[in-house]
Amino acid sequence: MDNIIRYGDTVKILNSYKNWEGGYLSVYGEDKRAGAKYGVLTIEPAFSNLGGIWRIESGTGKSVGSEIINNDIILLHNLYKCDGGYLTCYGEAGDKAPPELYQVNTSDINLYSKTTMLWYINQQNISRDGRITEEGIFALFNRYNQRGFLDTYGDATFPNTKYQVFASRTTTRLPGTGLWRIEKVNDPCEPNKPSNCGGECGTNDTGKYCFQLPQSIRFGLTAYVNTNIHQQIIKVYIDDLLVDTLTQTGTDNVVGVKTYTSGTGKVCIDIIGDGKPCKLRYSYNTLDGKPGTVTIGAENDANNNYNDSVVVLNWPLVN
Repeated sequence: MDNIIRYGDTVKILNSYKNWEGGYLSVYGEDKRAGAKYGVLTIEPAFSNLGGIWRIESGTGKSVGSEIINNDIILLHNLYKCDGGYLTCYGEAGDKAPPELYQVNTSDINLYSKTTMLWYINQQNISRDGRITEEGIFALFNRYNQRGFLDTYGDATFPNTKYQVFASRTTTRLPGTGLWRIEKVNDPCEPNKPSNCGGECGTNDTGKYCFQLPQSIRFGLTAYVNTNIHQQIIKVYIDDLLVDTLTQTGTDNVVGVKTYTSGTGKVCIDIIGDGKPCKLRYSYNTLDGKPGTVTIGAENDANNNYNDSVVVLNWPLVN
């Protein structure tokens, strides 16, 4: 393992405060706000394997394995339970931390604005060839709106934690609390979810799953019902507007084979069984966008087959 940082590498990220005693960037505790996933803070080194491992992905489509260059735009995917969400600016810090600009948490990439998840990696001691290395000291500037830098501020109050994390606009804080180092570690999710998977998978119990498609493309939707017991209602939302409702009881027919246009790209599928939200299991774009795919399975009962209804989307459609 050399010292060059590449896309797809799994890393720990150490804060510079008090001569590099600022703790490791980590998720900690669920964040119940809409579109959010976990809180973010820094944690004691001995506990950094619990929520402090991140996979570096490109925010501009660079391939896995390519070297990260100074001022590249990156995404940081937390690997808590192999899908801890992406490092995100979420809401103003306000009275919670007056010198800071935005709160920081993680969010699923398909549920929240991707702009808030994009970070410029700016190395302070630039290597001659611009490559990011483990010896480097760097800042992370978020691309959202006022573009604050990732910063620690104030003690975290949970066991084994160190400091709260925000995005700051106060440049005098940058040398003391806004600098970071990268340490490469082994991928804890291999071989179940290798670095070049290119997609996401998971479950939720809300009955509704949202994701981001490219803007203004045509996509196809095929929906199946696999139960004669539970009436299935599948609702399709584009840009938060209900555009179609598909209803079926019984296994004789496909519910729908339809095409739609993606608008700004925000698409949601809501599945209801016998009047109640279904439990969902989803797999999103695991072919790394070539082509784009989503598969969603719905479960009404407790047997966890997730096959009462199945929705498959694919894009782009070409005339």
